[in-house]
Amino acid sequence: MKSNPPSTDPINILPYPRKTTVSAGSTTVRSRTVRWPQRIVEGVKTFAWVAPLTILIWVYAEREQLVPRDNVSVPVEISTDATDRVVTIMPPQDKNIVVALEGPQVGVDRVQSYCKTEASQKPLNIFFPKDELPIGNPRSIQIVDRLQSDRLFRDNAVKITKAIPTYFMVSVEKRVKARLPVEIAPENQQAAAGVKFYGEQDRTLDVEVSGPESLLADSPAKPRPLKIYVDIDALGNRKGRFETAIPLRLNMHAEGVTFPPAVQGVVDATQTHTFTLPSIPVYILAARSIIDGYRIEVTPAVQDVTVVGPPQSIDMLKATTADPLHATEVEPFVAYAVLRINNADLRGDDEQKTRILTAEDFHLPKDVTITGGPKEIKFRLTPRPHDAEP
Repeated sequence: MKSNPPSTDPINILPYPRKTTVSAGSTTVRSRTVRWPQRIVEGVKTFAWVAPLTILIWVYAEREQLVPRDNVSVPVEISTDATDRVVTIMPPQDKNIVVALEGPQVGVDRVQSYCKTEASQKPLNIFFPKDELPIGNPRSIQIVDRLQSDRLFRDNAVKITKAIPTYFMVSVEKRVKARLPVEIAPENQQAAAGVKFYGEQDRTLDVEVSGPESLLADSPAKPRPLKIYVDIDALGNRKGRFETAIPLRLNMHAEGVTFPPAVQGVVDATQTHTFTLPSIPVYILAARSIIDGYRIEVTPAVQDVTVVGPPQSIDMLKATTADPLHATEVEPFVAYAVLRINNADLRGDDEQKTRILTAEDFHLPKDVTITGGPKEIKFRLTPRPHDAEP
């Protein structure tokens, strides 16, 4: 067989396949062969949008997966549309529900974060219409279903699977109003010694307070437990006589009580003197039936009573203790204390009782107050024997 001699033409090696053009009549068809670098580029482009989409789908599935969460503390409060009553949780300090949650990871995280931050300042509200909370004895109310309907859980697709407690005991009382005098707290008597507070035209300063009947009802047998005090710390140490907004506070933590945070009045913090009376006699004030039916033993005097007030008033008290040989022209003022005995004191006959005296129990000159802590009187009531029948 005869072999062809090798070609002497130069070899043209193309790195890529050639493009060819085929003419068919007036139509030109261009064929294109894809080169391998371009395939890599297109693959990278496809991965560039497929990979993030895959990650998003995975993240979404992860976030929507139901997860449990235990021991989440939820602060709550009870409200009603009844303006004539006060609803309080019993005991007052128990306002948290510990719940177990189930829901999407993101939803559970949002609920728990809210309960730790915003809800601590503004608890979740559980609403009851007034016909479900009539005035009367304490009652139990179911709270989990109403709490579940709150937007916090509903909008985050979170379900409450367990709760402690599942119900609250609540007190439903009639709301009443009363005017309470503005007083100085016993612990501030020393700091505010000699300072007086007045309303318009130097009248007694008082404010209207609204709250449950048990805190505002007042009777001789059961004095009103709620008091309004001047917030001495917020008032400052300004001296002299001036008109200002006097800051107020309650003497206790009280649910459902409304009162003005401040009242416009006159503060009289003029110069004062202090004086200690060696003793103040004690007088008894009681109904005739108590005096006739009981023998009353009482501490005859209150010892070492320190008072503070305007100089002229203090001088009147000093005049009662002055040596008669060194009498002054100041008219003396005889101070005394009053022990008020009522029917409530008759319980526990023949037992020694102790009465803490208040400012109202002392008869003192105008603008004079007692300082140095509370004073007390001990007394005993013994039934008198009945007269023998003839």
